[in-house]
Amino acid sequence: METSEVVPGQLVRSISGRDVNRYFLVLKALDQKHLLITDGLYRKVEKPKKKKLKHIEVIDSVAKDIGEMLQKGKTPTNAQAASAVQQMLVNLELGS
Repeated sequence: METSEVVPGQLVRSISGRDVNRYFLVLKALDQKHLLITDGLYRKVEKPKKKKLKHIEVIDSVAKDIGEMLQKGKTPTNAQAASAVQQMLVNLELGS
């Protein structure tokens, strides 16, 4: 998988490291192997986590409002990021 397949605002799950099984939003792709991710709670928007692409599972769910905000060069608040993650997780559970 390449970072070109991951879009800003997309939900991802950590599959390795101390944050294993935690869900995050993609803020930005740094290069072909690294992403900046946040959950708005433990990993704040001001200090996102740099994570290798091979250490995450990409979930087919995108927070469109957050994605649009990031594409316009605006930064979401921690509350917006945390709310988006929680809402997408609820939607995934209801869809299953």
